Amino acid sequence: MSNDSSRAKDNQPLSTQGYRGTRDFHPELQRLRNWMYGHIRQVLEGYGYEEYAGPILEPLELYASKSSEEIVSEQLYSFEDRGGRKVGIRPEMTPTLARMVASRSKELVRPIRWYSIPTCMRYERPQRGRLREFDQLNVDVFGGTPLDEDIEVLLTCHDLLMRLGAKPGDFEIKVNHRGLVDDVLFGVLKLNPSQKSPILRLLDKRDKLTPESFREEAGKLWLSESDISTLETFMTQPLAEIRALLGSQTANLDALEQRLACLHKLVPA
Repeated sequence: MSNDSSRAKDNQPLSTQGYRGTRDFHPELQRLRNWMYGHIRQVLEGYGYEEYAGPILEPLELYASKSSEEIVSEQLYSFEDRGGRKVGIRPEMTPTLARMVASRSKELVRPIRWYSIPTCMRYERPQRGRLREFDQLNVDVFGGTPLDEDIEVLLTCHDLLMRLGAKPGDFEIKVNHRGLVDDVLFGVLKLNPSQKSPILRLLDKRDKLTPESFREEAGKLWLSESDISTLETFMTQPLAEIRALLGSQTANLDALEQRLACLHKLVPA
């Protein structure tokens, strides 16, 4: 009986479908991919960045110490190899980058200007524009001047999109400032540090939620109606409104406005 079952199984044709959440790149798609990545490399190397690469497997403890709790606990593909070592398949490049820089920290000349286009894997529900396997562009500077670095990264984003055929008005670049976020969460709202991670996850997906759903989800995080209104103001209103929220805590906002003013001079409206 078992032999018959085994033979029947052996006679079944193999599926032509790849693993869920991954893609095949047949020659016509690979040509387009190579064209796009070629332009990306030209722009970045024109800015003086050097390409690097790293392994797709890393010790699990590296991701546990350098990646977010959400990635490690919910999205990381991990297993134990035949030698009993716990390893993870790369969900992002930043931990590998940090390890590589630390391993040669004394000999590397600052500023370090590196970029990479790694393939990563995360165990997520596949959806439009977001698969389990994906390529991610990383552009990093270590040891430069913060003002210059921030402006250059934004200029690089602009030039990449223009090189790939976009026109002014076809896209928008959204700017985040961690210090400014902390000013609102801890300086204005007086929140507990343990609330930060879930609130940041909520803010990250705000554009995908209706206003009602956003307020409902925020209420589950022990935020008052006043707190939720403050977060909505922070996420939607001009910087002048945010300045009014901050009171005297404006150092991070001043720094952000300085960068934006420089960008407006460098990039045509």
